Amino acid sequence: MAQSDQIQSKQKLNPLQQTQKYLQAALQSVTQAQALENNQASQQLEQNIQKAQQTLTQALSSAKNPEEQNHVEIAQSQLQAAQQKVQEAQSQQQS
Repeated sequence: MAQSDQIQSKQKLNPLQQTQKYLQAALQSVTQAQALENNQASQQLEQNIQKAQQTLTQALSSAKNPEEQNHVEIAQSQLQAAQQKVQEAQSQQQS
């Protein structure tokens, strides 16, 4: 693989790596919210989810081929599933 291809591959991975960081932060916020029932942790969770959504939207719009687009769409699907679980957990806590 040529050096320019490697650099381009790294640049393509950057949005997904950034999204992974946001999702990890969101997961950590969920843990905090469950352990502390902390309103601030819930707000951080929502912010991290929104940032992850924005990053994935940007990654999808800049996807250069179907394979990249597929990876981003899978990540979006996983984020939506995580959001549903968060909403279910929040509604169970309120019950």
